[in-house]
Amino acid sequence: MIKRVITVLLSALLLLSFTACSSRTKYGEYKAGYFDGYNAGYSAGLAAGGGTEPENAETPTTLPAPSADLYDTPDITPIGTARTFANERDGYTLSVMINSVIRGQEAWELVSAASSSGEEPPVGKEYMVVSATVSALSATADEAVGISGCDIFEIFSNSFVEYGQGSIEGPGPVLKGEINEGESLTGYMSFLVDIGDAPMAVFGRNYDGSGGIWFALY
Repeated sequence: MIKRVITVLLSALLLLSFTACSSRTKYGEYKAGYFDGYNAGYSAGLAAGGGTEPENAETPTTLPAPSADLYDTPDITPIGTARTFANERDGYTLSVMINSVIRGQEAWELVSAASSSGEEPPVGKEYMVVSATVSALSATADEAVGISGCDIFEIFSNSFVEYGQGSIEGPGPVLKGEINEGESLTGYMSFLVDIGDAPMAVFGRNYDGSGGIWFALY
């Protein structure tokens, strides 16, 4: 008798367990129902607040094309003219000048002679070799000013579009080193530019694109 009661109870428990498992919502159904409810609530809240769903909300914003106003260029310094650059934060003042610019076939010969791995410029491009001099007019005592041409000079097209490739391997000495007050450093920088372009270089531009001294490379 007791054995039969136990058997009946076990059967009942198994039946209840099966019924409970069978009535549970599958994860996929739960997930779909959850998001349906979420979306419905979101739409209702948006309508109640008087808002509207932005179109193409996930589309990245297109940045405006660069312009002279964006980069704050009051004037372009011609080749052979020195300009003064003051860095108040680091406590030094420099004199900066573009000495000369070589382009085309002559520049390609200089680049290829300086590097065995030098390649001919792509179609529509040409090499440009720039000589510049940076002098320390004043500097903090016992503290040299580090100069690296490819870091402090940025090259732009005549329509103010940055080339962005940085300096490439070219003839030496390269414009790189340290100078103390009263010292100067002269060296070369080499770039690829568009044929027929009248490019420019900006020295010491701020991170937000403002400031700096602009030089003509033509």
